[in-house]
Amino acid sequence: MNIMELGAIGELVGGVAVVGSLLFVGFQVRQVRKATRADASDKTWESWRDISLIAADNIEVFRDGLFDFRNMGGPEKMRFVYLISPFFNYWENYHAKYREGLIDGVEWTRLNALMHWYLGCPAMPDVWPRVEGILTAPFAEHVREVLRDFEEGRRDRSDYSDFEGAPWLPNASGEGR
Repeated sequence: MNIMELGAIGELVGGVAVVGSLLFVGFQVRQVRKATRADASDKTWESWRDISLIAADNIEVFRDGLFDFRNMGGPEKMRFVYLISPFFNYWENYHAKYREGLIDGVEWTRLNALMHWYLGCPAMPDVWPRVEGILTAPFAEHVREVLRDFEEGRRDRSDYSDFEGAPWLPNASGEGR
């Protein structure tokens, strides 16, 4: 073998090594992306648990705020607005993550369905003006669209008349919805 043939073999081996390296890096990127999405999903539901526990500690005010806000006294209305605001901030955060492609459509569909249950509660049209100003324009518009759907009859509020209609509660047979 002369030097030219050795050089050609070296180039071939180098090319195969580069292709192998690129395949390995692609595989690693895919694995990291999967792990990141799984971690994001875990954090989504950990955050939900945390704000839900705050509501659970104040369940009477939370329930009255969702279903009978108009008849609450001033201090109770203020407590409820402070209790519901983190829920809106939570949904806003994940709405932005969905728009940026950081969470997938399945995850956003689950979160959005949960948000729709809250927005369908009878008192939400009275509560919304008190929290709307703290939210970004894209998310506020998303919420306004959902509320319009309820107001214009494209969504039925009768499914949201009390906690019994909550999608995360078991039905009469004990099974989740």
